[in-house]
Amino acid sequence: MPKFTVQPCQADEGATYVICHESGDIVLRTWSNSKEEIEIAERAATALSSDDDDKIDAARWRALMSSQRMHLMGCAGIELVNKPGTTGRKTADLIPIMKPGEYQHFGMEFWSKHEAFGNPEFPDDFERSLLIAYVDHLRKSPGELAYEAYKRDMVKRDNDLMDEIEESFADEGEAIARGPAI
Repeated sequence: MPKFTVQPCQADEGATYVICHESGDIVLRTWSNSKEEIEIAERAATALSSDDDDKIDAARWRALMSSQRMHLMGCAGIELVNKPGTTGRKTADLIPIMKPGEYQHFGMEFWSKHEAFGNPEFPDDFERSLLIAYVDHLRKSPGELAYEAYKRDMVKRDNDLMDEIEESFADEGEAIARGPAI
C-alpha cells in the first residue's frame, strides 16, 4: 500500500500543507495553515496509508449497526418465517429468509438517535437480522448472484430478439405469399 505524508508545500504560496504520495505526486492541498486544515490533512494521510481496508469496512458496518433505531418499510424476495412458537406477523415474531433464485429488495429507515432506543415496546431485532441476512447472502457468492442476474437479462433479451425476428419473417412471408403488388 502506498504511503502518504503531510508536508509543507514549497511550490505554491498559500497552500501550506499537502499530502504527497511517496512518488512525490500531490493528491490534496490545503488552502491555509489553519489547525483544522492541518488536522484534516493528517487524518486523510492516515486513511490513505491504511494497509487494511477491512478495518475501515468493519468500522463502517459497526457504525451502521449502532443506529439507535431501524424500521422496515417493505421487502420483496425475502420470505418472512415465524420464529418457533410464534404465530404473529409482527416483525418481532419473524425471521428473514432470502428466497433462492430471486432478487432481494427491502426499504429501511435508520435513525442515528431515537427516543425508542432500548425500549422493548419498539424492538428492531428483526430489522437488524434482515440487514445481516441480506449482507451475508450477498457475501456468499456475489459473482454467482451477478452472473444469475446477467443470465436472466440475456435470456429475456434473446427471447425479445427472437420474437422480433419471428414477427419480421411472418411479415415477409405474408408479402411473399401475396406476391408483388401490381
